Amino acid sequence: MTLSRMEAVAKHWEKVPPVSVSLAAIAAVLGVKREEKQEAAGNIEELAGLFGGVSRRPEWLTKTE
Repeated sequence: MTLSRMEAVAKHWEKVPPVSVSLAAIAAVLGVKREEKQEAAGNIEELAGLFGGVSRRPEWLTKTE
């Protein structure tokens, strides 16, 4: 994206913001609170288990070179 195109988009967004920004503003006015993001928990073995996965860590993840 060129700098002039980015400036044009920014000027347009001053008049008509993206939908996500508009909806967030409306929700804030109505008193809707955003949920906080949950931090990822667990490890690769647990993730692999969700997909019927492997019982051990793949070799490419254990190499420390």
